[in-house]
Amino acid sequence: MIKHTSLEAYRKVKESGILSKQREQVFEWFCEFAPCTINELINRVGDRHKPLFREPNHINKIPCQLQKHKVIEPYTSRNCRVTGNLSEVWRLTGNDPVKIKRKKPYRTVLMDTMQKLMEINDKEKIEGITEIIYGIKARLQ
Repeated sequence: MIKHTSLEAYRKVKESGILSKQREQVFEWFCEFAPCTINELINRVGDRHKPLFREPNHINKIPCQLQKHKVIEPYTSRNCRVTGNLSEVWRLTGNDPVKIKRKKPYRTVLMDTMQKLMEINDKEKIEGITEIIYGIKARLQ
């Protein structure tokens, strides 16, 4: 049984178009079954998750990605009803999804920096190299 608040949260997420197909599907399942652990979710969903994920363990990464979008959050820890191990229990936040700002890939940052370094051919400009190197360090952290 899906709660009314879960339906509202699902509609907000669906309308935003921010989530990928896989994340949206897992979020839909959380709307139906939360609060639960990821293994409890997989157990309740059964084989419905297999066509979406090439790697069986890929679904385990989705809650952290949904947490970055601020649509689910860790609620508490308890023993999982499926594995018996201490596990994180996830619940819906009811928030609108937040678009995740992506970092530039390291290769792009390095290529940009290499280009800037190649443009420096003057002894006076050599001092700029230090600034560029510190810029790389800051962007990669």
